[in-house]
Amino acid sequence: MKKYLPGLRTIKTALAITICALTTNIISNFIGYNISFFYAGLTVIFVMQKSEKESKEQIRARTMGTIIGGLVALFITFLRIDIFNNNLDLLFLFIGVVLVIQILNLMNFKTGVVIATIMMLASFNDRESTYSFYILFRCLETLYGAYVAYFINKFFLPLNEN
Repeated sequence: MKKYLPGLRTIKTALAITICALTTNIISNFIGYNISFFYAGLTVIFVMQKSEKESKEQIRARTMGTIIGGLVALFITFLRIDIFNNNLDLLFLFIGVVLVIQILNLMNFKTGVVIATIMMLASFNDRESTYSFYILFRCLETLYGAYVAYFINKFFLPLNEN
């Protein structure tokens, strides 16, 4: 019968995602701008691990990847802002992805490559908002989700690792 009941990590993940959804909804209503909890919730899924140590490793990868990816995306955005040409956008996308991966490889931080590259892709995908505003919110949402997951994992029925 026990195998049919959800495990503690499942409950913690659902709780952290729900907290992210609730708080972003409250903030959205307060500031009058719709903030999605999607990236925060997605980050929770990756960060919620079996142990605090594994969660910290994931947070480090997500944080560094998000920041590096966001900074490179912002840099590329400022280069391409006046050139709204699809062919040149592809060139800027290529340069951005190469820069992100190369920077993280030079930093010997390969675990951040995936999220940094996703950050680049997401920033090129959104054409309806101001790029810098979009990048800033994606970074904040990702970091918020990582730390909500960490605190839930650490303080809500923590795993005894001894």
